[in-house]
Amino acid sequence: MALIITNIKKNFTCQIWQVKKSDFNIALGKTIKEVRTALQLSQLDVASKIDGEFDTTNLSRIESGRIATTVYTLDRICRAMGISLEDFFKTHSQLK
Repeated sequence: MALIITNIKKNFTCQIWQVKKSDFNIALGKTIKEVRTALQLSQLDVASKIDGEFDTTNLSRIESGRIATTVYTLDRICRAMGISLEDFFKTHSQLK
């Protein structure tokens, strides 16, 4: 009986975490897009400046919040836009 209750609690916790993660992904993507457009950069401009292989499809998915990004990739995106990761978070308080 305890095992079943534990599994229910685990599933419930995971579902709550996923909702929060999704909300964060959407806010993060929106902010990336806002910064990019404020800098008058296209997705192609940014994707072409990112270290390693990266295409506009990936950037589009991140900006729309459809996929999560790693801190490493976010740093690469920020550098491609000419800003630091630290400044990205300092400037955009809705992500705090």
